[in-house]
Amino acid sequence: GFTLGQMELERQQILERLVQAHPDLVQVREGHYSSVNARQKLPSVINRIALITAPDSDGLRDFMHELQGSGMQFQLQVFASQVQGAGASEQLSKRMAEIADRKEEFDLIAMVRGGGSSTDLNVFDDFRLALEIARSPLPVFTGIGHERNVSIADMMAHTALKTPTKVAA
Repeated sequence: GFTLGQMELERQQILERLVQAHPDLVQVREGHYSSVNARQKLPSVINRIALITAPDSDGLRDFMHELQGSGMQFQLQVFASQVQGAGASEQLSKRMAEIADRKEEFDLIAMVRGGGSSTDLNVFDDFRLALEIARSPLPVFTGIGHERNVSIADMMAHTALKTPTKVAA
């Protein structure tokens, strides 16, 4: 298994690779990583949401419950993806690219997942996924359900919140 030290080292290598390979998309500003996605202007009205999450997950249920409780009308399209395990990073990246190709249909991308251990969440520390988020033509909000760790996906996103419920709110 991976030690947390090894995982942190790999995270640093991925972040450095993003900055070096894509300085137009990812920079270090005042000691923090920042992407062009983080600096996008939010639309004045957000009601067309592309949601990337696991089907039948607590994250999806929490997100939907919060939206329904808002009393506002939202157009929500779910882009189902694994959010842990082998192949999850690749699926998440493909969903991001799919949505980018249909950017006129949405105001925002939300990527949510319920809680999990640090090793479960390492799919969000993937180079290709980080790149898809950084270059996304739509603002990306993440709610990856973890208090302690900030994933690379969170760092590249427009807005990173702790839970799916907070993203929906």
